[in-house]
Amino acid sequence: MQNMSIAEVSKRVKEIGIVPIVRGNFPLAEILEIGDALLAAPAPVMEVTLNSANALEAIGELRKRFGGNMLVGAGTVRTAEQVDQAIAAGAQFIVAPNFDPDAVARSLAHGVLHLPGVFTPTEAHNAFMAGCRIVKLFPSDVVGPGYLKALRAPLNDIEFIPTGGISVDNIADYARAGAVAVGMGSSLIPNKWKAADIIATARRLASGGRRGRRGRLLRENRGVGYAWCVVRTGRGVCSLWRSYFFIGREAPKSGAKKWRRPRRGWPARQR
Repeated sequence: MQNMSIAEVSKRVKEIGIVPIVRGNFPLAEILEIGDALLAAPAPVMEVTLNSANALEAIGELRKRFGGNMLVGAGTVRTAEQVDQAIAAGAQFIVAPNFDPDAVARSLAHGVLHLPGVFTPTEAHNAFMAGCRIVKLFPSDVVGPGYLKALRAPLNDIEFIPTGGISVDNIADYARAGAVAVGMGSSLIPNKWKAADIIATARRLASGGRRGRRGRLLRENRGVGYAWCVVRTGRGVCSLWRSYFFIGREAPKSGAKKWRRPRRGWPARQR
């Protein structure tokens, strides 16, 4: 099984945009079938939490079944010892509900992406200084997209994956707030799941995420404003002209007004 670098795994997670989470007492055969459904969506990434039944075995079997077609990670990895166990089983990335410096150091020593759970600016900064460029905002459902946007204002060099309470209805809001991806649990993979429902929901989530990211890029790369220009006329009268301008990208065809220079002087009066 080919190993991927931290940069490669990070890039792929951000490209996919969602991290489906398998948590619970799913039989091994069902976990593999869930993987088939996610691959068909396509949402080729899975996080199997260590507090699920058959977690380590499932990680190994998923790697064997899908090879390089799917990213397989371990979740709820709280200690350095659990990091070793998960990586030995075949995990390509590590996700934690907490920030444990020893666990982070162990993952980085293995050359494996570690996504620690953080909630406060202090925790996010400490994780960043420990080597985590992407962190998991958890639990995000108790604070919402506005909190993520506020966090990113001073911590704009840290990338966040909010987890908890994400759904089709709010994924675009999180993407607009700056999420590079989102963690998806029971709203995507419930205990009583159907392959068709997982495929449909994953596709709707991906669409909502793309829509939110487009909105964020437009807001960050294009600004619109106007300036009042004082123009002196031929009779020495001052006139105010409003000039619209667009910053960054080309102005859209509709809604933009060009500023026109007024004619110099006034028409000669007839005698």
